[in-house]
Amino acid sequence: AQNAPKSQAAKTKADTDEPLPSPPPQVTRETAPPTPPSQTVVEPQANKAPTQLQPPAETAVADPNAARFSPAHSDIDIPAEDAFARGAAAAAGRGVAKNDGEAAKWFRVAADKGYAPAQNDLGFFYAAGRGVKKDDAEAVKWYQRAADQNYPPGQMSLGMMYAAGRGVAQSDFDALALYSSAANRGYAPATANLAQAYAQGRGIQKDERTAAFLASSVNEKPRQGSGIYVDSGS
Repeated sequence: AQNAPKSQAAKTKADTDEPLPSPPPQVTRETAPPTPPSQTVVEPQANKAPTQLQPPAETAVADPNAARFSPAHSDIDIPAEDAFARGAAAAAGRGVAKNDGEAAKWFRVAADKGYAPAQNDLGFFYAAGRGVKKDDAEAVKWYQRAADQNYPPGQMSLGMMYAAGRGVAQSDFDALALYSSAANRGYAPATANLAQAYAQGRGIQKDERTAAFLASSVNEKPRQGSGIYVDSGS
């Protein structure tokens, strides 16, 4: 009697229960993405960025304040954090008149001193053409410097440039790896983009369960990092 088989109802429940998905392993850029034999490889659509958290599209217009910005200002002797604070205030019009050219100047001062939040925001200014001439390649350069310091907003910003093919060769896999790195450092906007990549099969095999797991881990609206122009605010 002790070795009697389980009831049919218990057996059915055991057969149908599925474990919850585990967090996906971090994707790195050193290893090429595996392609299972049964997977159909779909060519990525060029210049199509993720629908979430992209830098806001802006029409490039002549900025009367842009002439005030010059790389020579990088020699100004001021702590990087203070220069960044001045740039953030000028960009937002907080305590001073709003002036994108002045903001770009101070972001450049801080960025040249290796301050990652300033490098990320200066990258955004180049990507959007704010206070400086729009230049995607220059944006990628500054995003890369921030990402190289493992600064999550910089990693996500660079990932979006790869996803869109702006200033760099389009690569869904490189975008995925950068999102993964930032997400593993607890950066919620990157987790949201990583979830979308799994849902759409961009850079990795489509996996809706993992996408849902990642999306559910973002319990509130993604917040901005130290840089003030990472999130469009939408």
